[in-house]
Amino acid sequence: MLEFKRLDGTEPFLKEYFNLANEKICDLSVGVRFMWRNDYKVDYAFYNDTLILKENNGKLKDGFYFPIGKDVSSALDKIEEYALKKRIPLTFCYLSEEKAEFLSRRYEKSVSEYDRDWSDYIYDAESFKSFSGKKYSGQRNHINKFKKNYPDYVFRELKSEDTGTMLAFLEEHKNTVENWDDEKKEEEKLTADYVENAFSLKQKAGGIFVENKLVGMSIGEIIGDTLIVHIEKALKSYEGIYPTLANAFANAFSENAKYINREEDCGEEGLRISKTQYHPIEIRNKYVLRAETEENAVAGIESFSADDLTVATIKKEDSPSYFALYTDETVNKFYGYDYRQDLKGEPTEEYFYEFQEGLKKSEGEYSFAVKRKDEFLGEIVAYDFKYDGSCAIGFRFFKEYWGTGVATKTVTATVKKLKEVGVKIVRAWAKKENARSIRLLLKTGFNKTREDDEFFYYETE
Repeated sequence: MLEFKRLDGTEPFLKEYFNLANEKICDLSVGVRFMWRNDYKVDYAFYNDTLILKENNGKLKDGFYFPIGKDVSSALDKIEEYALKKRIPLTFCYLSEEKAEFLSRRYEKSVSEYDRDWSDYIYDAESFKSFSGKKYSGQRNHINKFKKNYPDYVFRELKSEDTGTMLAFLEEHKNTVENWDDEKKEEEKLTADYVENAFSLKQKAGGIFVENKLVGMSIGEIIGDTLIVHIEKALKSYEGIYPTLANAFANAFSENAKYINREEDCGEEGLRISKTQYHPIEIRNKYVLRAETEENAVAGIESFSADDLTVATIKKEDSPSYFALYTDETVNKFYGYDYRQDLKGEPTEEYFYEFQEGLKKSEGEYSFAVKRKDEFLGEIVAYDFKYDGSCAIGFRFFKEYWGTGVATKTVTATVKKLKEVGVKIVRAWAKKENARSIRLLLKTGFNKTREDDEFFYYETE
């Protein structure tokens, strides 16, 4: 199973994999992963040179990013295995519309959604660098006014030796922020930490100076074909400085980038208006997709008929019969589980009932008693739910009912019921020497799909 380690944003492999993903979103960038490492806790693992990221934050628990690397299909298999083993919902986050559609085809029982407040603003780099055309007339007017008022201003790249100047600027900038609440204080603290580490993280920084005073700065990085702007702060008293800074930073650092990502508006109305006025070519939504197995549907089954038989959830009053079934050596020869491996000492009649109740919660295994009127004949179990809509069944009956048609009726009715509630494929396996079960599976519509040294494996169509 996957083994995860905590990500801190300084890992040397991050840039390589984020470039490979080239998703244009700010969340797949070194700056964001470092700056928000404590609020958005991300763990990572590798499978076959493919990076798997898993995030926990205030709203999202165990949300997987789309795998990045050469073996996405196998990585998705491993993610599914992890989610099933840990008994956690299978959730993916930060998905493009294309990736969300891809996963929705893989997981038929899934729902995806996005929050507009966290959508990224994507701009055409060449248009942003030139601000040409009628639609950018407002930006050009602001820049011209700034240049007229501050003809000697200088924009230059910021280096590590400028860190102290940048931190001093942040101190001055925060005094100009309105409604200085706890959220803005926390963001300013994270920004200062990011500034202190920006150059060791290979980030790009540039600033505008007026009379040798830093009055505006931007920091970002190129990921794939996109320049992502993480920080853009300026003193508003210098009229026109924001479009001047945005334009200068794009011209200095977009290099061969085709796009510029100026991140989200976080639901702030003023920020949304401002970002929209720069005419994005795309509002890049980031989807969360949640997939389910058919376990919940099966968990809702109380009982159903199998000709003259009743198949129903096992009750506490079934404990004596269930005990006898579990401890019958002949019945359990091929069942594949020996209770003595887990139990120290002798079991009580209540033990097996409580054991199967625990399996529902810990393993997603649902046991049903097979009865004729009040007579307990055996058990059939639905378990091993997969995200392809399948589950497995197992069964066992007291020996006196072997060859009487009880098993055939039960398996046939169970497969029918499982498909009625949404299960796409029913799986089963049998030891190679278990000729009776093999004949039964073939008789009830199962087809052999594979084998190994010990078992034959079967599926319904």
